[in-house]
Amino acid sequence: MKRLNWIVLSGVKVVVLFACSAGSASESGAPASTLGRLSASDFAMPRYQIARDDSLLWIFNGRGKCNPLRYSLTGFAGLNHVEGDGGYRFRFDFLEKRGGARILDNVSEVMNTDDPLGWNFRAGAPFCLLAQDETWYPYFYRRVGTFHKHFKTGTVSFAIETRTFVSARNTEVLMAIELENRDSEPLTLTLLPVQNGQNLLQVPYGGGLACVAADLADVKGQGWEWTLPPKARQTRHFAVSVAPKDKTPPAYQASLGDRVKEADADGEAQLRRIVEPLPALKTQSPQLDNLYKRCLASLAFCRWDRGDFRRQPTWVCGGFICVVTWDFSFSAYALNLIEPQAIRQTLRDVLDIGRMQASYIDIRQPRALAPFLYIQEPFALRDLIGAYVTVTGDRTILDDQAGGHSIYEWLKLWGGKLNEFATGPDGLVDLGDANESLLELRTDDYDHVVPAVNGLAIQYFRWLAELAGERNDPDAARFAQRAEALNRAFHEKLWNEKAGWFDNLYPGGSRQPIFSAHLFDLLGTSVLRKPERAALASHLKEGEFLGEFGLYSISRKDTVHWDRLDADWGGGGCYLGTPLRTARYLYEGGDDQRGWDILKRMSRLAGHFAFLPQSPMADEPAEFRTGGNLEISSGAGLEAIWFGIFGLHPKENGSLVVSPAPFNPELGEARLAGFQFRHHRYEVELRRDGYRVLLDGNLCSKKGYGKITTIPAQPLRGSGQ
Repeated sequence: MKRLNWIVLSGVKVVVLFACSAGSASESGAPASTLGRLSASDFAMPRYQIARDDSLLWIFNGRGKCNPLRYSLTGFAGLNHVEGDGGYRFRFDFLEKRGGARILDNVSEVMNTDDPLGWNFRAGAPFCLLAQDETWYPYFYRRVGTFHKHFKTGTVSFAIETRTFVSARNTEVLMAIELENRDSEPLTLTLLPVQNGQNLLQVPYGGGLACVAADLADVKGQGWEWTLPPKARQTRHFAVSVAPKDKTPPAYQASLGDRVKEADADGEAQLRRIVEPLPALKTQSPQLDNLYKRCLASLAFCRWDRGDFRRQPTWVCGGFICVVTWDFSFSAYALNLIEPQAIRQTLRDVLDIGRMQASYIDIRQPRALAPFLYIQEPFALRDLIGAYVTVTGDRTILDDQAGGHSIYEWLKLWGGKLNEFATGPDGLVDLGDANESLLELRTDDYDHVVPAVNGLAIQYFRWLAELAGERNDPDAARFAQRAEALNRAFHEKLWNEKAGWFDNLYPGGSRQPIFSAHLFDLLGTSVLRKPERAALASHLKEGEFLGEFGLYSISRKDTVHWDRLDADWGGGGCYLGTPLRTARYLYEGGDDQRGWDILKRMSRLAGHFAFLPQSPMADEPAEFRTGGNLEISSGAGLEAIWFGIFGLHPKENGSLVVSPAPFNPELGEARLAGFQFRHHRYEVELRRDGYRVLLDGNLCSKKGYGKITTIPAQPLRGSGQ
């Protein structure tokens, strides 16, 4: 059936006949099939590819974490924890009945103190399981191993496969163990749980007990006896859970298999909450496809659902379990496409609790975690609120109350806060000596009149003027005047033609360019003039900002300020969201080659991480271990692909402009399917000879690169309009 799309002009309905062709997508020359949605198996990554030690690699199911231990078949650290594993360690050892050999599974624990390569054959050395393959999945961990020895009492030869799950419902880790007896004689093993180095079914944990249970009925002391017939393969299930001291669970629980299936289903549901609202991607670049998946996995790991958190769900910065709007803003559209109401509530909490005095917001208690206020916060609010309004069409968010003011009033107060710093020449924003409110750096000079802050302040005041004008607020003229006065001073006072950069200004009139990637934020604004934009982008090259695996946050040519260890903002790498968002801005500004170059480098990084770290190094696939290790700004990678490569530009009025980058042979033919905007689904297909756009499965545009498609706002489905 032909879809009629309406727009309203002066109260008259007008049919937009171009929007969708009659017939099916396949009849129109476009592929009829849709891309399959991702599941846990699509995120699988072999352990040997992951450039992390065990303490920085976890599985997660929305409620808590567990850190599987490498080279062990059953070992893990932490028991469905939030922050830190609490020192808890678990494994099974296996006691073979005929000869009494104890087969250890503790190789991961002794790698630095013993030589397990001498085990199993050296006289007097222990016996141990041998790891073969380990694979990470978002909410479970699969391991395969072997044991094969000829003892005087007979051959002991079995294969072992384990899957370790973290529960979404309780403080619990579950495990399925499959054994295959390869011998022609029965095999009897006693599985001995080892908790914190002790073979005990129950050990103290917090104020309660960590208790181990199995669906093996034959409990033998502090373990379970399991007999496998010759050439047989069997699976049994185990749980390690926390219980009050007066309510300990039984050691035998017949229904544990169902709990494992439940954890599996819960894990897939957690992934669907992230994946289903977002488009699916398929290109001819496996590296870019993998980057897309790693960005999705990282977002999934930032969404919590726990009863002891104030909000359900709760979105957090990542490895740091708190809310900071600056981090969130890098993924503004992705987050609002997934759960706009949760993001709306987060913004209310930030303003209600932070009140322009603190930016780190606790997720358990209504309090600030630290007395630091980022001057970036108003710019982050602009990004998040702008994305919310564009995605939902709902402008009432500006009237939400928080901390005694409406959100709109808070935005005006932030304008006043920025003006408190207007002590530089011609009203430029001067932050003073301290840089704690800006970037945490271990060298000085990135302070006083910082060009990135001043440029973003121009954009902010322009936005405030627009909001005020829409509300007939007389302050609209004042904000507009402030924006343009600041704009004049910004270009006249700060631009350094010789350096192709904007200078920092200091008291007494001294100045210098600080080559910080922070300035690339201005590529996403209307503030830069065309020659300035080109000059800034020209520094994105080898020897300056480009590293093999992404960006340096300080140019390599700055020998005064570059800091190898500080991969966040000091030089050695870059805060995750910055290169990803910079790539998007380059694409949107027509510089697709530089945008693609950055995405290629970030794709190399993604080949070494199951989920993306906050502060990756730029010249090696590594991270500084206290640097966060997970980041919500990973959504910027998704947005770089949607808005950059595929050229999607959703507008506040509900229309969608599509203008993809020119065909890229390295990317090949590509599809982005299921971009959901205002209750409709869009698909863009990039072909060698041009691009196609589908609306709700029907072809609505077929054009060559360089030609723009504009799809007017569509009526709600089923509205009858």
